[in-house]
Amino acid sequence: LQMQEYAVSQVLHWFRRFDYYQALKSQAKWQPLQEYTRDEFTIGIMGAGVLGAKVAESLQAWGFPLRCWS
Repeated sequence: LQMQEYAVSQVLHWFRRFDYYQALKSQAKWQPLQEYTRDEFTIGIMGAGVLGAKVAESLQAWGFPLRCWS
């Protein structure tokens, strides 16, 4: 469960572009960035075993397109 939560949190981090907003914050600027749609944000999962399958299951619930390699 811990790795599953970590993987989902990282996907959401990049999907919502938190690093870019943090960089703008450090410059005391506010600039809305173009948002990604889930359809254009495909997630690749290396390994579709027990752990990878759980991660895929979680991300599928969020509506992300997935590609799994095993």
